[in-house]
Order: sequence, then structure tokens, then C-alpha cells
Amino acid sequence: MTCKSKLTKAAKCILRLFSSVEYASLAMCGFGLALVFAGSLMRWRLDEHGVQPLRNVWKIMGFDSKSYGLLTVRAKDMRAWTLITHEVCDWTGMKGAQISTYVQAGLGGGCDGSEDCSQGFADHLYVRCKEYNKIYVANFAVLGFTFIGCLLTLISILIGTLRPLKRAGGITYGMLLYSGLSMLVLDVAWAATTWNAFTILGESAWFPYPSLAIGWFLHIYGSVTITVSAKVFGWLVMPLVRGFDPEQHELEERKKKLERMNLWSKEGEQEQIMVQQQQYPVHSQGYPGQAEYYGNGSAVNASHTYPAAMVQEGAVGFRYEVDVQPVFLFVNPKAGGQIGEAFLQVPQPFDVEIRQARSKARLYIFSLTEGEPGNKPGFHFLRQVVFSYSWVRVFIGGGDGTVMWVVSEAQKHGIHTETSLRIGMVPLGTGNDFAQALGWGGRNPDPDVLLRNDCETLAEMVQDWVRAEPDIQDVWKVSLEVDEEDGFIYHKDDVMRNADESYKKSLETYMLLYCGIAKDAELAYNVELHRTKSQCCNKLVYAWQGIMISLHFFCCVGQRVQRVLRGLYHGTDKKGPPIFEVGMRSTGPRLFSNPEMLLCLNITSYGGGVARNLWRNSWRSGTSHPLSEDLLEAEQDSGDKKLEVITLSRTMRLLRAAMPTNSVLGGRRVFQGAPLHFEFKQRNYRDLITFFQVDGESFKLQNPISLTIRHDQQISVLHKVENRRPGCCGTVCGNESSATDSTTDDDVVYSPLEEA
Repeated sequence: MTCKSKLTKAAKCILRLFSSVEYASLAMCGFGLALVFAGSLMRWRLDEHGVQPLRNVWKIMGFDSKSYGLLTVRAKDMRAWTLITHEVCDWTGMKGAQISTYVQAGLGGGCDGSEDCSQGFADHLYVRCKEYNKIYVANFAVLGFTFIGCLLTLISILIGTLRPLKRAGGITYGMLLYSGLSMLVLDVAWAATTWNAFTILGESAWFPYPSLAIGWFLHIYGSVTITVSAKVFGWLVMPLVRGFDPEQHELEERKKKLERMNLWSKEGEQEQIMVQQQQYPVHSQGYPGQAEYYGNGSAVNASHTYPAAMVQEGAVGFRYEVDVQPVFLFVNPKAGGQIGEAFLQVPQPFDVEIRQARSKARLYIFSLTEGEPGNKPGFHFLRQVVFSYSWVRVFIGGGDGTVMWVVSEAQKHGIHTETSLRIGMVPLGTGNDFAQALGWGGRNPDPDVLLRNDCETLAEMVQDWVRAEPDIQDVWKVSLEVDEEDGFIYHKDDVMRNADESYKKSLETYMLLYCGIAKDAELAYNVELHRTKSQCCNKLVYAWQGIMISLHFFCCVGQRVQRVLRGLYHGTDKKGPPIFEVGMRSTGPRLFSNPEMLLCLNITSYGGGVARNLWRNSWRSGTSHPLSEDLLEAEQDSGDKKLEVITLSRTMRLLRAAMPTNSVLGGRRVFQGAPLHFEFKQRNYRDLITFFQVDGESFKLQNPISLTIRHDQQISVLHKVENRRPGCCGTVCGNESSATDSTTDDDVVYSPLEEA
């Protein structure tokens, strides 16, 4: 391609780009920017007389003209404003002129203060010092605002050119208008300030008044061009910006893409259904081969496959041993950036001698991905063990959502989870809120350290597992409904569908930790879209997305509770007592402070442990008339069949909670109790888009109708017991009998053998 053809092609692209009035306005802003920049470098005032009229009175050579710029002054030579101001105002210049005045007065008599007398010149220097300082300050004020204005104008032109105007038109218009107006006002102020300064200088002595020069006119012409072009740009673009809904636009683009690419094939649909069943399972009344198990209690279905290691060690043919406490670990291999696979490399079964007890723990490790739902080898073996013990410790290696996966699979295999299992956590997710609430920490274990020295680290973990204390944890069922015609449920930017390829209009899932509506769910949804395999990187993504969503406050957009909810009711429908209602015609209690998010809490940890004890630190009421008079004194308990409802007004408060002064975290208490029924606002002229999350799984909702939370069941969980504190024990305090038998309350080992 020749040079001429390249230039022709570039010219056509430029003409096509600025063919519309909006882009032509941006081009005019660029032209104004060039005028402003050029004017800043030229002279702003010009004295065409210089000192020529004084040559008949004073025998001086002088200069014929004098020009004033923003940075320099040019006469015989060029000097900076800083240097000139210092020379006029320093001791040498002013005192030297004063001494020459006294000498002249002694030789020639009095002095009337005119330009013919040196005393008049000395007095004039004092005035010149004062006025030069004013001009100096005005110059640098203009330079500073000119730099900021030029920078904002350049950024605005780039944003308006590279980004769609309906998305970025508002911020572009605002920055252009601010740049033009600020520089225009400074130009006028500079002209007035210098006019006044040079007028005063002419009154104190002969000082020619310098007129405005080309630099000032170019600068103000550029400022006017930017301002007028910005107004034209805003007049054309702002209606598009006000009528644009980014969430609705994304949904429409997603629909078009799905229809165009035909992604929902038959095979892909079956895989999606399998994933959803694993993540959001429902209770099952049985499982394949259940009759055989209930028939003799020990038979093994021949169709079930088991790991070779378990068969060799006699795991399938389980034998009851009095001095052995079985411990199960179900691992999600994909959790924690493939950290879960390290646990599957541990020799099985893994025996650990229990301190302060005459027994040992035997650890069995299974993968949650092995087998089909309702037919998994690990749960078949767990059911055999449950027959021999009153309860069994089951630890779960995965994220927060893995807990209900294990509970549901156990129920599908005929295990009564409320009484037969005591569940603990091994943190392998990103947030690990459930693990932190139970005291097991939020940091994922190091896979290299885990297998080192004959799995010494794992043995220490098992010691803590057998010493853990049991507690009760509520499990809730969440039911969500969207509009039958225009309602959709999105999970990871995919529209959820039923087995018959129809769109899902309802969703039922379990809640163990918390659920949220509005901005916190939007944050979780965006984090899920950018999730990595590293826990550290995921937390950085979480922080970055939180900051970006918080910036919506400055644009007056984003999720707000009162924009998406019509009311919250104590019951299973809107006939229950209103906890709060939104709307001009509503008669129920009102929400305070226009909150950005609403949370229903069942544990004390939230946001990956960043925000802890949210209920305790929320000491203000969130509604005008709380249903409970002692709401502000109520305590949180994960097993009291009650949910704690709070609102938060700013996303950044969750980040402030990470500081040592997290007690300043100020949510508002709305309600404590259950069941809960949420009514969403109905769409008017456009679709209602909001976000919802439960236990870290987030969804985007289009035109939701209602959300109901009911109590479903209770499970037994295991809280970590902290290591014994140094103190008076054993021979340290001189008590020899305690040296051999020093089992304290912290050393109690809860054994299913004693209850069997």
C-alpha cells in the first residue's frame, strides 16, 4: 500500500468518525484544547511604548516595548515572573531606591513625587511589589487550572471517542463542561486582576498600561469553544444517557448471543442440569440400591464402585472396633485452586493416636465428584458406619456452598443428618465464612506442607477435629419466583433453564450462612465472573469490584433496596405483618437511610471474614417502627430458628470492617425472626434488574416477583476448641498428680463410642 493510499484511508476514517454532530462536537473540543495550549505559551499583555517617553527626562537606554506572559516578561531580555517579583520586593531593590531618594533630595531639594523625582520612583517600587505579587498569583492560578482543564478535556475526548456515547456520554459531558467553564472564568478573572494592578501602577508613577494580547484571546477563544461544544454535545447525548439501562442492555445482548450461537444443545443442557443438581440439590426419598441396604444392613450393592485403597484396607467390609473413632473427610477436588486433590493423595485409612484418650481416630477421605448424585461410594460407606455409631464426624473440604452439597447427598443415601452427623469445615474456598464462624479459619492449607513428614500437619488437624465441640446450626429453604412472561434467572451470565429447555421461572435452594439483596449480591456476582484459581487473587478481585461498585454512588446509579423491594413481611406471603414497606401508598414501617444492601444473617462471619459480628455491631434501628421492642438488645444464635435482618448504607463499610476499628461498622437492625417474605417492585416502563445471593452463590434477576425464606431443618456442627492456654497444670505448679492426668475442659474428646 502506497503512502498516498494510506493517507486517503486515514482521511476517510476520520471523516466517517466525525460525520455525526456528537463527534463533531468532540472535534471542536479538541480544536479548543489546541487554542488553549497555544495561548498559554504566548504573551497575554503588550506594552508598545516601553520607556521611550522617559528618555528626555532620564538618560537611560531602556526598551521600546514590553510583553507579559503567564510565565515570563520580555523587554530587553526575558525574565521569569518569579525572578522579577523577587527583585522588586527584596531589600536591595527597595532600600537602594530609598537611599537614592535621600541623596537626590539633599542635592536638589524637595521632591514632589512625580516621575522626575527619584523619591516618586521609590514609592512606586513599593506599589509595584504589591501589584506584581497579585499578578504572579493570578498567573499561576490560570496555569494550574489550564493544566487540569486540558487534561480533563483530553481524557473526555478519548472516552467519548472510544466508548459508546450512551454509556460514557454523561461523564464526558460533565468533564468537558467543567473544563471549559473553569478556564473561561479564570480568563475573565485574570483580565480583571491585571487591569486593576496595572491601573494602580499607572497612578503611582508613569507606567504605560499594557493592552490584552494574542495569548489571552486565544486562551479565551479556546475556552469558549470547549464550553459551547460541550453544551451542544450534552444537548445531543444526555437524552441517550438518561434512557440507557446498562443492565437491560447486557441482558438483551446476552439473549441475542444465545439465540445466534445456539449454545443450549442437548448435551450441554444435560451437563448444566447435573451441575445445578449438585449445587442446589433437593431432598430425595431414596437412592439406587436402598432396598438392599435396608434389607440386611451390611450388604454392598455390586454395582457400586469403590477406591482400590479402600477395598484393600477393608473399608467396604467395615468392622466395628471399640477403640476407633471414624472421621470422614469429603473433599471437592476443584476447590481452592485444586488444593483438594492433595487430600486425596493421603494414604487411607489414616490412623491418628488421640492425645489424652485411649483410642485413635481413623480418617477416611472421599472425593465428592466420584459417582453420580445419589450413588456415591463415600456416602454408601458412611451409611454403613452410621449403623455402628450413634454419630459420626464428617468434615467437608471446600467452599461455603459445599456444605449443603454434602448434607443433601447424605440424605439421598438414607442418612439422617440431624442426629447422625456432626459437620466440620476445612476451608478450601475464597470467603470460607462458615469455616471462620466455626473457628476453623479462612486460610486455605498449603498442599506441600500437608503431605510433608508423613502427613504430620494433617495429623494435627485430626487432633483438633476430635476435640471439637458440637453445636446446632439452622438450615433454611429459599424460594424465588420471577415473572412468568419476562422474568429470567441468570447464574454466571447464563440463563437458567429446566430439563425441557424452558426458562426457569422459580428457584429453590438451601441457605446455611446468609443471603443478600441489591449491591452486595451485585458485588458477589461480578466477583464470580472474574474468579481465579488463587484465593489471594480472588480477594483482590473482591476488593477491586467493591471499589468499582462503590463509585456508583457518585453517578447516582446502582442497586438500592428501596429501588428493588416493595416490602418485607413476617410470614410466608405478604399477608403477614409488614416489617417494612416502600412506596407512597404504603402504610407499614419505613426504611431508614436509603440502604444499598439488605442481608439476612445466620452466622457471625460475612464477606470472607472481612465483616464479623455484623449483628452485634449494628446498634441502630433500620425501620421507623420495629416489630420487636427489644430488637436492639437481641443476641444472635445460629440455632434459634431465627434470622437476623440488617441493612447497610455503603459498600465501603464492609472494607472498613477489615480495620482494627471494625466496631465502627454501622449497619441498622431491621428484624429478627422467621419466616420472611420479600415482595419485589413490579416493572413500569422498563425491566427491573437486581441481584440476589445465597451462601456465596449469586444470581442476576430480571423482573423478580417474590422471595420466601422458611426454616427447613437443623444440623449438628463442630466448633473448634482453642488450644489450652499456658497456666497452672502438671508439675509446673508442683502438683504431681496432675502431671499424668491433666485433662481439662479444653482437652475433652467427644467420642461416639460412649454414646453408642
